[in-house]
Amino acid sequence: MRSQHVAKSPRRSKRIVASLLAVTIISLAGPATPAQATQHDLEGVPTWASGEVNDLNNAGTFEGTLAQDGCTAGQFCPTQEVPRWQAAVWMVRVLDNGVEPTLGPVRRFSDITAAHPFVAHIERAAALGVTQGC
Repeated sequence: MRSQHVAKSPRRSKRIVASLLAVTIISLAGPATPAQATQHDLEGVPTWASGEVNDLNNAGTFEGTLAQDGCTAGQFCPTQEVPRWQAAVWMVRVLDNGVEPTLGPVRRFSDITAAHPFVAHIERAAALGVTQGC
């Protein structure tokens, strides 16, 4: 269950989004080697980002998105590659203060089916200007 999200100052939100992007970039830098501990374990996450990663986790940002491509549910796997859909989900959750989007009538991406579990997040990311697709 997602925790209640507390409104943040614009400066704190920008810092969290910047940290989220940094963690995403860091995850692309090396081979996929899942951490051997729980989601709260930050093995492989630089010290300067660990507080923000914990904040994101506590806000429910990663909920339902981590058990992918060899990463076991309950593990953070900071060195695992981050697919674009996953980064879109995380950014939308941060930018929309934890409010989950609903799927509207506009569909921008033909390669994401309506059955994708996070299609509403992906479409919302486009509406926010986070992505235009490839």
